[in-house]
Amino acid sequence: MNLTTMFEATRQHDAALIEKNNLTGDLLSRKVLALQVALGRVADLAGIGGWSTTAKPSTDVKLLCHICSGKGTIIGLNWEEATCEDCVAGVIGHTNPLLEAYTKALGIVISIGVSIDHEIYSYFHIDCGTIEEQILETMRRATEVYRDGEEASLSYEELFEHITYLGEVLGFTEEQIETAYLESIERQRAAIG
Repeated sequence: MNLTTMFEATRQHDAALIEKNNLTGDLLSRKVLALQVALGRVADLAGIGGWSTTAKPSTDVKLLCHICSGKGTIIGLNWEEATCEDCVAGVIGHTNPLLEAYTKALGIVISIGVSIDHEIYSYFHIDCGTIEEQILETMRRATEVYRDGEEASLSYEELFEHITYLGEVLGFTEEQIETAYLESIERQRAAIG
């Protein structure tokens, strides 16, 4: 992953969000809470969000055509059924909700690094075992960063190592993560204006 590019994109995106929404003060606590919510979403989409149930990970969702409502056909001028030209059998693409949720969590971790002025240039993976354990450790490290405040360099590095290993445990490659993350930033930039 090109961490320099990812940190710079996040720095610019955060500045735009802060300006647009007139955010003031220390945003670290809000970012740590947002990270915990995002990690809960990752757990849910990974199929481990409920303590009493399991589900398959949500990694491939079809995007249905809005023209034909996912049917692949439309009613023509003479009330005849015709093939929808905007899709393939009702599908216009696919999305990976788990990857999107993970990259959102990663983006918040990078944003936390921007907040405490600590950029990562390289990292090691910290293996905590299962997806559940990795998510819990990531949450714990985020709380440590909040607690340590400006002295959070070591805690932040460990937080970053845990979130990157979580991506690996979820089955994503560094290339998939970087591509999805930068695409997400671009979509958000376009929405901000």
